[in-house]
Amino acid sequence: MENSFFEPMKPIHYPRIFNDERFRFQVKWDGVRMLAYVDGGKVVLSNINAKDKTIQFPELSAMSGIIKVKQAVLDGELVVLKDGKPHFPSILRRNLCQSSGQAHVLSRELPAVYMVFDLLQVNGRDLRREPLELRCSRLQDCLFWQAPLHLVESFADGPGLFKAVKENGLEGVVAKRKSSVYTAGKNHNDWLKIKYRRRQVFVIGGFTCNQGRVNSLLTGFYDPQPGKDNLFYVGKVGSGLKETEWDLLTDMLPKMKIDHSPFFNLKSSQIKQAIFIEPVLTAEIEFAEMTDSLRLRAPVIKGFSSLTTQK
Repeated sequence: MENSFFEPMKPIHYPRIFNDERFRFQVKWDGVRMLAYVDGGKVVLSNINAKDKTIQFPELSAMSGIIKVKQAVLDGELVVLKDGKPHFPSILRRNLCQSSGQAHVLSRELPAVYMVFDLLQVNGRDLRREPLELRCSRLQDCLFWQAPLHLVESFADGPGLFKAVKENGLEGVVAKRKSSVYTAGKNHNDWLKIKYRRRQVFVIGGFTCNQGRVNSLLTGFYDPQPGKDNLFYVGKVGSGLKETEWDLLTDMLPKMKIDHSPFFNLKSSQIKQAIFIEPVLTAEIEFAEMTDSLRLRAPVIKGFSSLTTQK
């Protein structure tokens, strides 16, 4: 395939939902951003860091048989749906898989859906300098819309869509200027992401101290692989608790200390003065989003519980 890598256009944060006839509004799907390069009978997948992810998602090879044009570059989000909603731990498990054999097994157990929202090139013609509305019109016509593909729908009513997103526990909304060209990175004001703060239960696997007092918790969630129970680190949380609650944690957590990191993706030396504990406590955490580097953004602790079944 002769296509060079296209740097994705990234939406920038915007504080609130709005209505504007110059924009179209789409659901922001909670998955893994992916560009698909389809040329004849070959499909290559590339993530936002230009890393080849083709082996991880073998079911996407079906695109070569349901495309109406000879060649295209698509932009979208890969998700795994559970009860009709994106399940981020599942798409993370798919994305981290390194074995071709295991990827084929997972493609049957946790099939990915490609939520396509843009067309960057078709039959060798670069569309990135064309307006969004033209690109999306061409997109609708160049594919047969069947599994594993789904065309992301656009709406005129921003507040109405945002209300529906909140009611259904989805991630947020992306507002896109109809006349916008496809600009690499975030050097624009044309794609705006409006998020609502989410809540999820995470496992506590460690903490840090300041002058002998606990001041942040190390959090993660289980990403099970066959025969393993991998705890995936997603970041530190240091806000949301009262002084008395931090005092209680300072008394309790050191008694749970272990001599190794329980997180499979975090070494003991990676966080200065980190103290690791048995992962038997969970916390409900409110956060703005999971970033591209798989870290919690603006997390706040809302409460605790004993670990029952997070695996």
